[in-house]
Amino acid sequence: TMGSGPYQVQRWDKDQQIVLVPNPHWPGPAPAFRMVVFQVINDPSARRLQLERGDIDIAEALPLDQLERIKGMRGIRVEEHPSLSVTYLYLNNQRSPLNDVRVRQAISYAVDYNALIQGVMLGNAVQMRGPVPQGMWSHDPEAYQYSLDLDKARALLAEAGYSGGLTLGYLYSPVYPEWEQIGLALQAQLAQVGIRLELEPYAYATMRAMLGDGDFDIAVGNWSPDFADPYMFMNYWFDSANGGLPGNRSFYSNPEVDRLIRRAAVSTDIEERTRLYQEAQRIVIDEAAYVYLYQKGYQVAMRDNVKGYVYNPMLVDIFNIDTMYK
Repeated sequence: TMGSGPYQVQRWDKDQQIVLVPNPHWPGPAPAFRMVVFQVINDPSARRLQLERGDIDIAEALPLDQLERIKGMRGIRVEEHPSLSVTYLYLNNQRSPLNDVRVRQAISYAVDYNALIQGVMLGNAVQMRGPVPQGMWSHDPEAYQYSLDLDKARALLAEAGYSGGLTLGYLYSPVYPEWEQIGLALQAQLAQVGIRLELEPYAYATMRAMLGDGDFDIAVGNWSPDFADPYMFMNYWFDSANGGLPGNRSFYSNPEVDRLIRRAAVSTDIEERTRLYQEAQRIVIDEAAYVYLYQKGYQVAMRDNVKGYVYNPMLVDIFNIDTMYK
């Protein structure tokens, strides 16, 4: 907590660095580091090179191809952990033609999930089976999982009146390099069923504003839970009261789903909550509220003399610097 933990802020240079020093009023064990500097290094190649030289000790969010390059390199350790972090597509359910469930289902069948996992994530992910990821209670291993079926996608589009094709926008930000790669892959994949996908790159702040306003067709997003409860997925993503940035970024609305997830949110019986959430999952999967792409593994690169790091899937890229040492 700012000011009451083992470190305090000594200096903050916006968009450059944050410098922490030990808090003299901290009543617990003294931390090992006399100073901790969080540097903002926007270029991932520069982050990797500084890590290789030993100028920095930890490099966050390196692209997968660069992580592969440094694995096994002397003086560097790449930690790999299971993760509850997912990447998925928001389909704007309140905007034509995506307000037609058949169009949303067609897109779900037109995506080549394995190609994305192998081509974009270099195999460091698994396809999602509905909104609740593996490792989170109430995940349903028997839930329906969309797979590539171009004939079914074309039939659904024809049934919806789009046998002649349609054009949709794909909203993303270059802040995550894989988002553009996903867009380029989807552009080729959806073209096979007559959907022309136009890439719409924006600065992240602009993208978020457009998401909040519902000013998009398809958008891409990452999600990681703040606490170990399916509420973080089911209630945020599907409650009709949470449309836009609060979490329901597809603007999905179904009174029965609202009833199920709101009941699950207040129940203290975990078996009842599991049953309610799994029932809701079956509905939202069938209605293709989102396209559930993949659940990612977590990797972070650091110098091999950094000790005491503890991975927490609830706090991705948050480091326990109070108990780490070199």
